[in-house]
Amino acid sequence: MKKNLFMKKLSILSVVLIATILATVIGNTGLTAKASNKTTNSSVAKNEHSKKKVRYKIQMSTNYYIPSITKKGILHYSVDGWKTAIDQDMVQSDSYNYGSGVFTTYYTYETIITVNEGDVVDYCFKFITLKDTEGWINNENNNYQVKVLSSNVPCSYTVEYDKPYHEASAIDYVDLCYTLDEWNTTKYSRMDFHSVVVNGTPVRNYFSTTVHGYETDSLEYCFRILKCTGEQVWDNNNGYNYRVSPIYQPK
Repeated sequence: MKKNLFMKKLSILSVVLIATILATVIGNTGLTAKASNKTTNSSVAKNEHSKKKVRYKIQMSTNYYIPSITKKGILHYSVDGWKTAIDQDMVQSDSYNYGSGVFTTYYTYETIITVNEGDVVDYCFKFITLKDTEGWINNENNNYQVKVLSSNVPCSYTVEYDKPYHEASAIDYVDLCYTLDEWNTTKYSRMDFHSVVVNGTPVRNYFSTTVHGYETDSLEYCFRILKCTGEQVWDNNNGYNYRVSPIYQPK
């Protein structure tokens, strides 16, 4: 009788233990799935945020006739295959060409758009005339298209080389040695000397020069220094050079 009672208690304990284990497993599985979903969503958000923005200039040249009857030039474009379209005002500028013994005036409409690197931009041009009617230039109904891989917007970047006054006075000149294409080509630029004087006392001495490229260019550089003694030395950041990427730094 006692044996049967003991076996009965053991069976009940086993059922309770198995139920507890199942509940724990099911609970943990649910938590794991929830955490996994959270990680995936976070990863997607990170990828969306990491898309590189590129500024791209679009221009359209025309003859005198269109500006003479136009109140506004507009870029009409899309980055999703015309599912949605964006209108952006363009700025008009003048340019001149000397041909056949006479100057000819051409007009350029231009604007800068911001898209993701790799976006395909479809576009055409819309004009609002002086009579408030619309005119279009759309490549004979085929529109225009460009894949934006990098910026085509010109950009200037000023590099400075600081030295204490007593060191600067011992320097004959400084050259900036730089590349915009990962050292496929190397360029040199002589740097100008500047001295900031306050109440007759030099407080800052430095050399500077300006590099011209495009906004998405990566600038890598070092300094070649010729001392007044004729000795030539290099400042290359202990063999790592200096780097600015890209040279366009949004404010």
